[in-house]
Amino acid sequence: MNKQNTRSFASGLLLSAILLIIFSYGTEDKGDSRETLEEQGDVVLTEEEARNQREKIGDLEEQINTLTEDSVSGEQETEVEEDARTEITLTVSSGMTPIEISDELESKGIIKNASDFNSYLVKSGRADKIQIGDYQLHSEMTLEEISTLLTK
Repeated sequence: MNKQNTRSFASGLLLSAILLIIFSYGTEDKGDSRETLEEQGDVVLTEEEARNQREKIGDLEEQINTLTEDSVSGEQETEVEEDARTEITLTVSSGMTPIEISDELESKGIIKNASDFNSYLVKSGRADKIQIGDYQLHSEMTLEEISTLLTK
């Protein structure tokens, strides 16, 4: 290295050091990171607080499981009473779309979700094979049973 290169290198180091000093004094001291997080809306917990929160969550999950089990057993008892078999006569006339049929079945309580039944008809390739006629249907029939009956 010659004298010129050494001077240029030293000047670059000096300029870098000056810039670092200027920027380090120019930036604010953020202080405690906890305060910074709280200012941003985060919640900061100690280990003990976090442990207490985990215990509370565990207790609440146990309560949810207990209530869910109680609810399921209560629903099973009431389902026997509430789920009386619904029977209807569905009349499929010329020009009815699968969506109209699905909506009617849902409104009369034969199926739970019209869009699910319509999707089933489309995916199974039966949507365009529905026959005109009167059909006896009940609420205990599966989507497959209903679609099979409508496409015979």
